[in-house]
Amino acid sequence: MSTSMEHVFAVTDKDGNNLLQMTVMKSPPNMERIACLLELCPSLISHCNHDGLTVLHMAVMQKDKQIIAQILGVDPKAMHGIPYAYPNTTPFQMAVERNELEIVKYMLAIDPDGIKLLNRHNRSVLYLTTDPVMVAYLLECEPTLIDGVDTRGDTPLHHFVQFGKPLPMRTFEILVQKKPTLLCAKNQYGDLVLDLAHKKGLFGCVEICIRVNPNLQYYDNGHDDLMTMDMTIMVTLCCIWSPCILPAMIKN
Repeated sequence: MSTSMEHVFAVTDKDGNNLLQMTVMKSPPNMERIACLLELCPSLISHCNHDGLTVLHMAVMQKDKQIIAQILGVDPKAMHGIPYAYPNTTPFQMAVERNELEIVKYMLAIDPDGIKLLNRHNRSVLYLTTDPVMVAYLLECEPTLIDGVDTRGDTPLHHFVQFGKPLPMRTFEILVQKKPTLLCAKNQYGDLVLDLAHKKGLFGCVEICIRVNPNLQYYDNGHDDLMTMDMTIMVTLCCIWSPCILPAMIKN
């Protein structure tokens, strides 16, 4: 490639976007120009703008399957490129995080082993979504994802209860059904999933924990709030399992 051509391809805008990224951002994007740029300078794919986004990140955000196919046709490994700045997620991880199921399926068809890659916190893609359909699909593809433990000692179930937004009960049930022993696992702070669910007032999760493992209602977490926790659990279970019990308790 001539020096003048190299200079042209090195041009970026004020946000650090190269020619390929600028072309992809246009609405509608010029597919012929994209194909031409990919052919002349494939290295444009690996460039990150000031927000840490590659052109494949942008295509995922735009849900443009045609552009995604073009990029991966040139560089299949681009789906696993991790930028050094925010968002610190690969395009594949971003697709999972955004619950783009069809894009995830397309990427896994190209590289089935990509589902096993971990992020810098030792978290698999199972930690990145709370969508029950996506969670079920990921576990169908790779059942061992349920065994993950991140740098905080959190299992996928711990992480779901602490950070999941939203928190669909169906996802919680899928994870518990897949591996009930997660309810007995403690993170590095000594917390069970039951502890975390109680602290956040997630009494639907508390009910599932006790229903699946009744012995957890006698669990001593070693904290000062044990009595309060036990009383909360008891009242919660009474309300859920037998609504007529609570008025009788209050009356007595």
